[in-house]
Amino acid sequence: MEQYQEGEAMSVLNDYQKKQNDIYQEHKSIEYLVLMLTSRVGMIAREAAFITRGDYEGKGAHIHQAAVDGIISECATVVRYVSLIATVFEKKMSDVLEYSESRKQHTL
Repeated sequence: MEQYQEGEAMSVLNDYQKKQNDIYQEHKSIEYLVLMLTSRVGMIAREAAFITRGDYEGKGAHIHQAAVDGIISECATVVRYVSLIATVFEKKMSDVLEYSESRKQHTL
């Protein structure tokens, strides 16, 4: 996996956001985006619950790995919806992360 310097990582995220906006131009309704984000987070929670409950135990490593891969895939989709929501508010992904960091400092 490639390692990025902080500035380079922010640039990569902003480039990713631009590409997503170019692909998903028609999905700009905040209501739609938030509902889709929520549904994808729910899918992550569902798979995590199945793993935690032990639903995949004894069914082979490939089944467990498929569940993990599904979670990671949904995480990527969550990032896409976060980037599209940020665009609605005319923010870059780097702004979102910087906001997250500043909030962390105020709540600690």
